[in-house]
Order: sequence, then C-alpha cells, then structure tokens
Amino acid sequence: MNWKDAWVWRNDQRMQYRTILMGCVAAVMCAPMVSKAEEKKETPLGKEMHAMNDAYKAMRREKDPVKGAEEAREAQAAVLKCLQELPSTVSEIADPDAKAKASVKYRTMIAKLYISFCEIEDAYMAKDLAKAEQLIGSLREAKKEGHDAFMEDE
Repeated sequence: MNWKDAWVWRNDQRMQYRTILMGCVAAVMCAPMVSKAEEKKETPLGKEMHAMNDAYKAMRREKDPVKGAEEAREAQAAVLKCLQELPSTVSEIADPDAKAKASVKYRTMIAKLYISFCEIEDAYMAKDLAKAEQLIGSLREAKKEGHDAFMEDE
C-alpha cells in the first residue's frame, strides 16, 4: 500500500466516524421532540376537529358541487360531535360562572360554524361555486378566532 492509498483510506474512515457521530447527535437532539409528541393524547374533540379540518381543506379544493356538498355534510357531522365536547381549556376553569360563560361562548361558536357549513352545502347544491368559495373563505377567520379563544399555547 502506498502513502496515497493509505491517506484515502484514513480519510474514508474519518468520514464514517463523523457520519456516525452526527447521526448520534441528531438522535439525541430529536429524542425530546418524539417523547413530547407521544405524551400528547388525542382527545375526542381533537379527533372531530381534525375530521372537520380535513373536510374543510377538501372543500377549499373542490370544484364538483356534489362532492363539495358531501364534504360539507361530513364537516357538519363532525361539528355536531364537537358540540357535545368541551375544550380542555374550558373544562379546567375552576370558577363555575366563568366556566359556564366559556361553555356558552364555545357552543355558540360551534353552532355558528354548523350554520356556515349548512350554507356552504346549500351553495354547492345550488351549483353556486363562487358563493361556496366565498363562504369557505370566511371560515378562516372563524377558525382563527376559535383557536385563539380555546386552544392552549404550546
């Protein structure tokens, strides 16, 4: 083995060690993120909110009135299930009066959301895609308002 071959072999070996070391460092740094994600449990309300959000996203892309109306009905079904639950931020309120007010505010927002999805379904059934898009666009602000009021900051 000449000196050039030995030099190349040593550099290849060093690169292997560096790659293994960087992989170990990345695994150690990502471990806390994985454990926190596993700790967070999916609540029944969270599952229904995800189902509603999936239907909402599908409606935003939908150009077929029949499929759009079907997505709106799926969102309505999820909203009705959400109405039976309370967000954890509301459930954890100790003061009974404040808890009652927060519960009413949550149910009112969910009821308005249900009406909005009914209006979207009506627009799709009338084959008025422009109106459906306008109504779907207006949901973005309602979503932000609801999340600001009832979701915990992470």
